[in-house]
Amino acid sequence: MAPDHPHQMVAAVLPHALLRIAASGLGTHGGLTRIPAVVVAQVSRLIDGSATVWILGRGSDEAPLTASNHTPAARTALQDQAASTDTSIPARPDLTGATQPTALDILGPYTLIPVTGDNHRLGMIAVSRDPGHPPFTPGDVGALHTVADLCAVVLQQARMLNDSLIALEELRTQVEQPSQVSDALIVCDPTMRILNWNTGAERIYGYPHSEALGCDLFALLATHRLEPDGQPSPNDPLLDATLDEDRLGSWGHRG
Repeated sequence: MAPDHPHQMVAAVLPHALLRIAASGLGTHGGLTRIPAVVVAQVSRLIDGSATVWILGRGSDEAPLTASNHTPAARTALQDQAASTDTSIPARPDLTGATQPTALDILGPYTLIPVTGDNHRLGMIAVSRDPGHPPFTPGDVGALHTVADLCAVVLQQARMLNDSLIALEELRTQVEQPSQVSDALIVCDPTMRILNWNTGAERIYGYPHSEALGCDLFALLATHRLEPDGQPSPNDPLLDATLDEDRLGSWGHRG
């Protein structure tokens, strides 16, 4: 049986709204930008009214996000009010007939709920009902605070996911860069076992990456130091010191 009272409707709709909001930040593409629109849709259904969500950006790296189904005039009035407060504003009765009307008089009952995380303001949720509709009860405002708290968690998780994906892409680029060098770039461990063998090394020495990994560098390349006349060169003390694993720990050879 469908609830026949607005407060009963809030209690009945809240679990579904929370599930939809929790799911909005999932996925590797567009999760962060979807959150405000999903919150607006679910809150509007929850309170049988209109909603606007503002999410603050993080410096120059992230633009602010906004979603709304308020009229432009109502959104502007609420935005001015939201900019002046960090705490939720008590539910306001309909001001129809007030002697000194303001821009907010175009609204019926409204309230602003902050979105906060780690003691920082992340954004604001503004909700309103049409003039003549019931004012918001403490239960309504409590439900909206629950939505705002979940919105903060989902937003932070989506940002963490985005940051992780950016870091992963940067790491992938760094890993691929040695393979794009035209010269031979070889990385060895202290025992001169090959750890990395780029495409330049494959081209110059003829051994594929899969065969070179783990091999002894000098055994694989049969490296000998020769004098200009082609005779074997005596040991070079400087080179021997360079290859001393106690002093270097690891060594790279660039052919």
